[in-house]
Amino acid sequence: MSEEEVNKDLQRALDNIDEAIYLLREVAKIGESYAEMLEDILYHLEEAAEQLDTLISRKR
Repeated sequence: MSEEEVNKDLQRALDNIDEAIYLLREVAKIGESYAEMLEDILYHLEEAAEQLDTLISRKR
């Protein structure tokens, strides 16, 4: 796998995490029970997105 392909895949993964965060926040708006259940998941996805973004930035 070339460096360009790696960078493209990392960016795609970050985009997918961002989309998942958006979708789960929309679900969380439905009700408090959803919000409570999704709170930890959203936290970990946000942390993963930050770390992945840092990795991508360092590779540039």
